[in-house]
Amino acid sequence: IVTVAKSPDSLNANAGVMKIRPDYSEMDVEIFQEKNQRARTILYDHVYVNKGLNFAGNQGETPEVPQVAVLNFMKTDIADGYEYEKGENSLNSGSLGDRLGWGLLKRLDNAGDDVYYDYMTVDFYENWKSMMQTREATVKMPRELQAVSNMRTHQQSIPIWLAIQVRPED
Repeated sequence: IVTVAKSPDSLNANAGVMKIRPDYSEMDVEIFQEKNQRARTILYDHVYVNKGLNFAGNQGETPEVPQVAVLNFMKTDIADGYEYEKGENSLNSGSLGDRLGWGLLKRLDNAGDDVYYDYMTVDFYENWKSMMQTREATVKMPRELQAVSNMRTHQQSIPIWLAIQVRPED
């Protein structure tokens, strides 16, 4: 489960339960939370901040929900963070090729040399086929991408599908 919050103050506020069930009392919300925690096992829980986002043809509206996303875990040296963010955003601010969207997230919950990754990029695709065709192609790496690649180590890439839902704000 990934929750994108507008501010760190809103994390763990459980405002979503009250929107879904406005008739719930504080006790009802507490019981709901206890049942919810017993019903599932959360394997990972991380906190990120959005450092870049681009959806093709989007004029600021909530985009159509893509069916496939690829999570790319990146490790940078702390001294390269600023230039890395600037480089990733520059590379992904124009045409996205076969991708429907792209995002850059910085990990806030854990830092240090022994942490596996400190940034995550997300590539969004219309379907599994378009994602696999993008991975299949071997192309010459442009100089700008080489510069960004030299500032980070691409630790892992994980494709996921049918896993994204955008909840309305109201």
